[in-house]
Amino acid sequence: MIKRGDIVLDFDKDLDPGTNTGKVQEVLSNDVARVVWKDGTASERPVARLGKIAVTSHYEMPTAERKEMWDKVLQMTDEEIQAEIEDLERKLNTH
Repeated sequence: MIKRGDIVLDFDKDLDPGTNTGKVQEVLSNDVARVVWKDGTASERPVARLGKIAVTSHYEMPTAERKEMWDKVLQMTDEEIQAEIEDLERKLNTH
């Protein structure tokens, strides 16, 4: 069941979550949801055509990959680390 605040994608659009995700603003009484899309536009879509995006499994990074990333972080300068943090924050705030 889709409810207010859920992150959804529209099955009638491109299934790329990078461009086809939105947040349910309101579920209307006639099985229609008002969705604010990633690009800032809003539209009303039938609930049956929306798919809820949810975490369904736990991913654990392989040990070798985790070690490689840690070694990279240890070799970074403070300025490089700060730039990486700013880049990640910018990516998080655009969603």
